[in-house]
Amino acid sequence: IADRNQSKAMNSSKISQLLILLLFFSGSLNAQSTVNRLSDARLNAILKSEKKFSIDVLGSGNIQSSFDDGKDIPASTGVGVHLTKYFSRDSLDANGNPVKDGNDIYQVNAPFNLLGLKFYKIELDANINIASTVDTLSANFNKGNLQNQREFGSAILRPIISGQAVEISLTGYFQNTYLGILSGVHFEYISSNRNWLLMDSLQAANRQASTTMLRAGLFHDFIPAESRDDYAVTMGLAFGYNSISGDIALDNTNSINLRDKILGTDQTYFFATELSLGFRLHNLKADFAYSWIPSDTDISGFTGSRFVTRITFVGGFGLDMGKGR
Repeated sequence: IADRNQSKAMNSSKISQLLILLLFFSGSLNAQSTVNRLSDARLNAILKSEKKFSIDVLGSGNIQSSFDDGKDIPASTGVGVHLTKYFSRDSLDANGNPVKDGNDIYQVNAPFNLLGLKFYKIELDANINIASTVDTLSANFNKGNLQNQREFGSAILRPIISGQAVEISLTGYFQNTYLGILSGVHFEYISSNRNWLLMDSLQAANRQASTTMLRAGLFHDFIPAESRDDYAVTMGLAFGYNSISGDIALDNTNSINLRDKILGTDQTYFFATELSLGFRLHNLKADFAYSWIPSDTDISGFTGSRFVTRITFVGGFGLDMGKGR
């Protein structure tokens, strides 16, 4: 009990430090709000100079496991696409006629409007795993005690892109920052199928488990709009949802007992709050997230306060859609 109270105190201290850091950044961003506020002239220059629509077909791999466990970096773990779409149209006056500037150039604006929010750009990343040998997670018991619950908890917190898996990330950039700090919205969805294998002195069971992670939130990008195609430094705050489905989540005695034996609970869904910081340099991406997942049951590697890092590299070939398409 003393160790648990000490752990909770340490988590509270970390949370307080992060909140102070977030407030510091918020103040700094308010002072720099004009940097990322797109004037009509800047928006016109960006939309006139960029391709309105582009797709990259790519192979991708999460190389974090090579840092954590010393495993070989996979040559290819999946196939996917990176899509960038700019929204632009001619600005119109009260009579519906195109507006020109002093240089006789038609002005453009960002027309995509959702719930009163104007977006000038969206980015979609989608990856489907097609080849992996890591498709079974085994429960290791020693004298009746589960030794590797952390592996199962981590697989729920951020599903591993292996076996049958999909990862989708959607980012929308506002035409102008809101409240001086909000650059856009971000959604992330990851789902993975794996087999959960339990073997102890009392039973042997193998169940298919689908773990899902969903994050939806707002972010600020420190990089000016003109350079966001190749670089990004973002800080975000998101609402999270994690769940377990498939055979392991069936409402029968065997599945319930298996969940309780591995996780210590038969609960199949959890809610979270997450603070994140991400970096992108061309095709190299790195991000970390600090998640708070409340639960009546402590699940090692999952519930409580969790710090997650990830490094990914994507590379492929672009499909030339033609400028302005």
